[in-house]
Amino acid sequence: MELIMFYLPCGSNEEASAIIRSLLDQKLIACGNIMPSYSIYMWHDALSEDKECIAIIKTLPELLEKVQQKILILHSYDTPAILYWTAKCNQQYYDWLKQTCKVP
Repeated sequence: MELIMFYLPCGSNEEASAIIRSLLDQKLIACGNIMPSYSIYMWHDALSEDKECIAIIKTLPELLEKVQQKILILHSYDTPAILYWTAKCNQQYYDWLKQTCKVP
């Protein structure tokens, strides 16, 4: 059983939570986790360091494009890192995903 997992850095816990809640309300995802993070990166040719929150989001492969589109609308960053990969899961979790998400 395969699912899609997103790794999404956000500017705050509130932003990560708002994105996850919106996607849940639209039944595009089944679950999201938020973890604190400290990021060091290059931005406009300068070294930047910021506290961020990472949203880990789980959905079905059929909803990949819709989730990406909604994240782009909801995210505050000019260039959000919307990273995703396919993962395997147990049957019970997959069944829960299918019941929770709304595939058109």
